[in-house]
Amino acid sequence: MDEDNGKHYAAILTLGSGQNFNVLVDTGSTDLFLPAAGAGPHNTVQPDPSIVPYPGSPACMENYGGNSQRISGTIYTAPFTFAGTTTGAGSPFCLVSDLGGYKADEDGVLGLQPCLSGIYLSSDDLGGGGFITPNDVNRDLFDGDFKWETIVGGAKHWTFSLGSAQWYVEGYVDNLASQYAFIDTGNPTVKLDSASVDKIWASIGAEPSTGAMNCTDKGSAPDITFTFGSGNEYTIPSSM
Repeated sequence: MDEDNGKHYAAILTLGSGQNFNVLVDTGSTDLFLPAAGAGPHNTVQPDPSIVPYPGSPACMENYGGNSQRISGTIYTAPFTFAGTTTGAGSPFCLVSDLGGYKADEDGVLGLQPCLSGIYLSSDDLGGGGFITPNDVNRDLFDGDFKWETIVGGAKHWTFSLGSAQWYVEGYVDNLASQYAFIDTGNPTVKLDSASVDKIWASIGAEPSTGAMNCTDKGSAPDITFTFGSGNEYTIPSSM
């Protein structure tokens, strides 16, 4: 596993009889899409006897990047291997003929529906690279224990309740207006309601309209801590 300039997670997926693709590992979506021949500059799916149209050749469509990156194509089936696990021959995926506004460097996207998967990524100063462990975690890669949030039943994404969520900076405490949030490995930023964002920016001395800060102030700005309905605290240090 690797990372794309700190923006998201990426790993190799093998399709059919041996075609390799670099895919974005995305908990913010639920499907696998790969580009068809002629669909942009990426590595594309080539003819393979194990890759066949889904019965009826239904269309597929997905929005990424806050609905700004829309892709479309046709559903096909094929076996694929990811993280040491191989699926059956009839596993569906979206063979994309129109990449629309898709802007990532990766060939495609592998959406991960809610399941237990351990994703570990080393920082660049420690050599980079990482691992994904489907349906388990590798405890050799971390110390301590997890903080757990309960996934909302029936949700497509890794959605959890914020409950009486709060944020605080140097003693100033306020509530978050949002009721739910979801974990998205395909997005590197924390996104909140605009009212909360404006207050947080003001409390750390950021520009009110953009959130920009002088890089020399980065280490001296206060930390931001979020407390969700579970009672777990998550701190974003000013060094980030």
